[in-house]
Amino acid sequence: MKVLILGNGQLGQMLGKAAIQQGHECILYSDRDHQVKALGSQQALGLTLEEAKEWADVVTWEHEHLADELIDATADKWLLKASLFRQLTDRRTQKALCDTLEIPTSEWQPFNDAAELESILADCDRAVVIKSAKGGYDGKGQWRWKPGQAKDDIIAEAGQRPGIVEDMIDFSDEVSVVAARDHHGEQRGYPLTLNVHRKGILAYSIAGAQSFSEALERQAQAYHQKLTDELDYIGVLAIEFFVVGEGDDQQLLVNEIAPRVHNSGHWTMSGSNCDQFN
Repeated sequence: MKVLILGNGQLGQMLGKAAIQQGHECILYSDRDHQVKALGSQQALGLTLEEAKEWADVVTWEHEHLADELIDATADKWLLKASLFRQLTDRRTQKALCDTLEIPTSEWQPFNDAAELESILADCDRAVVIKSAKGGYDGKGQWRWKPGQAKDDIIAEAGQRPGIVEDMIDFSDEVSVVAARDHHGEQRGYPLTLNVHRKGILAYSIAGAQSFSEALERQAQAYHQKLTDELDYIGVLAIEFFVVGEGDDQQLLVNEIAPRVHNSGHWTMSGSNCDQFN
């Protein structure tokens, strides 16, 4: 099979290596300099994006921050409908999907501009996190606010684009589940992974060192299956959760959904029989 990967970063390189080890052919499209490249090389192959897409049997991606033009130009070779990809990569529709499926997440409100954001904060009596609807990662595109704190600068910056305001969560741990679903709806997943962040950036993940209850593990896999079944999703998808409550009352709240391989799944490369890239 011939595979075109959108993105030429770390995850794209790891995906490409796994594809080649399985006997597939693979090239990567760098959306930074708009060049098609061979695995492990910064040398352009001289192919246009259209030529690379026509060469490929399937197109996949290493990250969800794809330009609309790139999505439109390649989506006919995807295993996921472009409309569903866009649904998963916009925090407003991502949150709405969780609500529809009754998958717990934080309380939230959408806004389109600075005026709507100002109105929401004016009526807010609790600490919140403001997030851009699209983009934003490693702590970028996020602002924290609580009543009594100055908000004009936050509104001016965050209100430049649509986003959401969600309740600040009192959680004990941040965890993620990485699982894959095939064409037949069969799902296989890895155990919950503990994630440690510093200044909004994932510092490291721990798998196996901290055991979570069987109930929490089942809960994570069930939410993943419910979501991917609804979307008829094929491939690897990661869900980040907050752990709230104590003891037998512990529950998971969805924080973010990533329709791709995930940094918190790197441990599977040496800690499992089949890693997330395979």
